[in-house]
Amino acid sequence: IVPKEFVANPQALSIHVLLNGKPFQEGTSTDMIHDVYEQVEYASNIMTLRPGDVIATGTPPGVGSAKKPPVFFKAGDSLSCTYQGIGTLTNPVVSPSTTSSR
Repeated sequence: IVPKEFVANPQALSIHVLLNGKPFQEGTSTDMIHDVYEQVEYASNIMTLRPGDVIATGTPPGVGSAKKPPVFFKAGDSLSCTYQGIGTLTNPVVSPSTTSSR
């Protein structure tokens, strides 16, 4: 994560998503329905944002359900999202818990 001073234009960042190390989705922050500033404003109105917080902004074009054939994540998959000039966040896909936390 980098300070905002190091991101020249958050509205023009390239976004690359890898599924198990292979290209899966690609887009830019320009493609988002709500711009970065709107999303930060919305999030900060409902919670306290702290340095290092990550706001999940949604998905770039190319969702799995629209692919031919459709692609759905499964337990054991690895999803990596790279934002130009910011970094990469990699998460494992896990099975839902069999015990409810509610």
